[in-house]
Amino acid sequence: MEAINFLKKKYYFKGKNILITGANGALGFKLAKFFYNSGSNLILTDIHEKIRKISSNSIKFKNKIVYVKCDLSISEDRKKLIKYINNKFLKIDILINNAALTGDQLLIKTKKKNSKMSANLINEIEVNLISCIEIVKGIKKLLLKSKNSSIVNISSIYGFTAPKFEIYKNTKLSNPIGYSVSKGGMIQLTKWLAAYLAPNVRVNCLSPGGIQRTQSKKFVKSYSKNTLLKRMALDEDVLNGIIFLSSNAANYITGHNLVIDGGWSC
Repeated sequence: MEAINFLKKKYYFKGKNILITGANGALGFKLAKFFYNSGSNLILTDIHEKIRKISSNSIKFKNKIVYVKCDLSISEDRKKLIKYINNKFLKIDILINNAALTGDQLLIKTKKKNSKMSANLINEIEVNLISCIEIVKGIKKLLLKSKNSSIVNISSIYGFTAPKFEIYKNTKLSNPIGYSVSKGGMIQLTKWLAAYLAPNVRVNCLSPGGIQRTQSKKFVKSYSKNTLLKRMALDEDVLNGIIFLSSNAANYITGHNLVIDGGWSC
């Protein structure tokens, strides 16, 4: 009984207003489903026109979902998103900066024209880093109005380790410079924001290793050899960490970078 009460108290999200960027992606969508099923009110944003179905008739909570289409690489879109949130909500309890360009999405263009590399670098930094700075700055007052607000930034192992280029050889994947630079900036941004917003807002970061999805067997095998647990991460491995940092169970944690990489960086 004590364990159940602990979980209810520490992982209580009912009625919280949660903003998730990149909500149509693999991680973002699963996060949205979890928090919705926990009774949270969701503000979801993504570059896509529509969000995939999250709610179902069996849900007992009277919570709400608001979806705002936004291209985080465009300054005007970011300004519109921030203005909308400030006009519609009295507070934000949790912000999850999940949206990111991995670089592979831009790899084909980069291969065709070297001139595209600088454009790709700028896009990655705009989405992966600058948008996070602007969103936090833009909704700062709403975060401060919450009694116990939390920001979770999503970085990567490549934000603090050098890439192993050999694992990408003869594959369609890569590790472009913009990704590593922006993710490294995210870790330092977390520390800066944690100090700047203390003691009212907790700010933490999560750095996952490679997540297994549709990669080739060759890549998965090559990557897994470099981890102590001999496998790539699953979405659930990363989700668990994000939920923890968002929750009251992490009330005395701020400015931290939680590494979930199966021992890759040991």
